[in-house]
Amino acid sequence: MFLAAKFEEIYPPDADEFAYVTADTYSRSEVLLMERLILRVFDCTLSTPTTYQYITLLCQVNSV
Repeated sequence: MFLAAKFEEIYPPDADEFAYVTADTYSRSEVLLMERLILRVFDCTLSTPTTYQYITLLCQVNSV
C-alpha cells in the first residue's frame, strides 16, 4: 500500500496516514515494518529514477 502510493501519487501519504486509515489498529512503526517485510520476501530493491530514465521515456513517447 505504502510502496504503491509512492509510485502512483504525486504526494504520497505519510505512514501516519496509513495507520490512521486502519482505525489505529496498526501503528506507524508496524506499517513500516510490514512494508520492509514485503520488500524482503519479494527480494525487491528500491532505487530513485534518474534523468536518463525520464529522457529515454520522453524520447519513446515522442518517437525520437
